[in-house]
Amino acid sequence: MKNIRLSIAIALSRAVSAASRLTGHGGTSLPGKLALQVCPDLLEMLSQGLDVVLVTGTNGKTTTTRMLEQMCVSQGLRSFSNPSGANLKAGLAAELLRHSSLSGTQHFDCAVLEVDEAVLHTVTAQLNPRAVIVTNIFRDQLDRFGEVTGTASCIRDGLRLAPHAVQCLNADCMLTVSTGEDLPGPKLFFGMNEPLSGQSPTVSDVPRCLHCGGIYRYRYHTYAHLGDYYCPSCGSEHPLPQAAVSHISFLGEDSSEVTFCLKGNMVSGVIGVPGVHNIYNAAAALTGAMALGLDLQSAVKSLSQTGAGFGRMEKLSIGNVDVRIILVKNPVGLSRALDYLCTRKDTFRAVFCLNDRINDGTDISWIWDADFDRFAECCRETGSSVCVAGTRAADMGLRLKYAGFPEDSISLFENMDDLARSVRDADCPVCVLPNYTAMLEIRERLAALSGKGRFWEEEKS
Repeated sequence: MKNIRLSIAIALSRAVSAASRLTGHGGTSLPGKLALQVCPDLLEMLSQGLDVVLVTGTNGKTTTTRMLEQMCVSQGLRSFSNPSGANLKAGLAAELLRHSSLSGTQHFDCAVLEVDEAVLHTVTAQLNPRAVIVTNIFRDQLDRFGEVTGTASCIRDGLRLAPHAVQCLNADCMLTVSTGEDLPGPKLFFGMNEPLSGQSPTVSDVPRCLHCGGIYRYRYHTYAHLGDYYCPSCGSEHPLPQAAVSHISFLGEDSSEVTFCLKGNMVSGVIGVPGVHNIYNAAAALTGAMALGLDLQSAVKSLSQTGAGFGRMEKLSIGNVDVRIILVKNPVGLSRALDYLCTRKDTFRAVFCLNDRINDGTDISWIWDADFDRFAECCRETGSSVCVAGTRAADMGLRLKYAGFPEDSISLFENMDDLARSVRDADCPVCVLPNYTAMLEIRERLAALSGKGRFWEEEKS
């Protein structure tokens, strides 16, 4: 009976997927949703024989997944992921269905799948992962997750249901470390061995020790609450990372050059996507490579071949205009994007697109916690301009005004079509910083102007 249900589910998903794409939709989740109603055990059945790695956490899931999949492919493994970002249960089911034969057989060696942190616990038991990577835990979508400890609890519940999986955890994030404490299963840690800022964070989601309530101190700090932390009251501290960033020799507009310490061995390489946060993502992917038994020197080499995912530091060309799309959805991510913009020496236009739809989180107060002050100074130095759009454009405009931008210097666009035309006609590079649904809206228009397809048409590009 199970095999019959599976066959019906596969046939149904193929028909729905084909119909969705013929009508101009991506069909990234609906086929999986309908198939799961026919065959609830679908995830377990279709993942048999696969080495599954799950990637979860607040920021960096998509890019870490892309990096690890590229590491697998570069070493001859038949691998797939969910590049569309459909990371709920239905999206995972759809991806497994898309890569299975009509009989439900998988002709792949491994699957690297990003999973929403709130649903990890609903899929780990069925997927029986070989490893679970937890990138980080930051404050995000307060109306959905509540405080950061709630997110940590969701992930911990997922890890508990995968007792044999290698837990690949961010050593610099005490919340991430806490998700695996006292749980069975091997652990690998990743992190940075050098500071990126002062000795302690000015604003932290986790100022007090998770064990005793004492104040965390730092031997060095990277950003947000990340760094080599310790508690002088109870002695809890940062674990030793097996995949550590030993030195950052170059931070460029399009790439970074980094030396990693991998189980005590120094390996240098180029990361093909910019930003300090993506250096963390690379270290996370390398722990996944360790868990899969990949050659680590080859894994580092493959990082130069990993391009940006759609909307994640993605670069488009529209005529003579260079456009960079940087998804931002919480204060830490937005601050990192602003830091990246401050590394630019040229004149640019920054476009902030803010929506407050259900998939974004209806609470947009997080924009006030991002570090705009230095960004405003950088814009004055380079002669750069700012624009706002989206359902909460006025709120973003107000935030920019309080950061020091004159009110009459902030351009407001009522709709995404007008904004896209403005980007096309710009006389300087444009950096678009949208949150999730705004990113889908503006990227579709900008991709059309650049001659690129919709994101599901480029999944393997």
